[in-house]
Amino acid sequence: MKPFLRNAFFVVIIAFALVGCNANERFKLTSSTVGTFATATATVHEKNGHYTIDIRITTQGMYNLVKGKRIEHYRSTGRVRHGLYISQRLMIERYTRTLHSINEYLLDHKRKKIVRHYREWHGKKLTKESTVTMDHYGTNDYLTLFHNIQKSNIKKHKSGSTYVVAASEETHGKVHTYYSRDPRELRRWGGDPKGTLLQMGIHKGIFEKGRGSFTLLLDRNNRMIKFIMSPVKLGGTVTGLPLRK
Repeated sequence: MKPFLRNAFFVVIIAFALVGCNANERFKLTSSTVGTFATATATVHEKNGHYTIDIRITTQGMYNLVKGKRIEHYRSTGRVRHGLYISQRLMIERYTRTLHSINEYLLDHKRKKIVRHYREWHGKKLTKESTVTMDHYGTNDYLTLFHNIQKSNIKKHKSGSTYVVAASEETHGKVHTYYSRDPRELRRWGGDPKGTLLQMGIHKGIFEKGRGSFTLLLDRNNRMIKFIMSPVKLGGTVTGLPLRK
């Protein structure tokens, strides 16, 4: 099985930052080298001034035959303020044939700090546990960022803006974004000429030379057309498409 599939899913969570406008969707994830390798569900709930974003990813096909089923669960919870999502906790949980791990990022807005708590089990035995205070602070995580960009009036969003995002240790929390509504550029990416392109620069080991991009294409009604991650080591281009009914 291609090595990129072992670690790719941590970056895939970015793909579901769009759930603020695409609530309650199913997706398929496809690689240019191995074909469709996973499906995912995304749900968003708001109640009493709080939100929950919940993502579940399950592998399929050849991946399961070689490595066994892998399940990943991403959950962001926090407050809603003026339509924006203020993250308080990001949980990343993984299950494989032999391993279970939980990575939690707790955002303390009063003290302006983010604490990461990691636990890992092999079978029923806890084999790793650590708690670290991050060297950055912000109100976003990967699941809230694009929702908040759109809710804060995307027309005023400046291309090249930098945001601080929990769980982005490689760049001390800093994530660069790009925005375009240029019809020619949208056509080049296979998007709606009256839609929107949002792009995020990513520093992760799964990319060639440790650097890549996540590109999200929305139609004129802010519905996702597709997302693209590239260049992924040995995986080429990874594409996500909604499974419309």
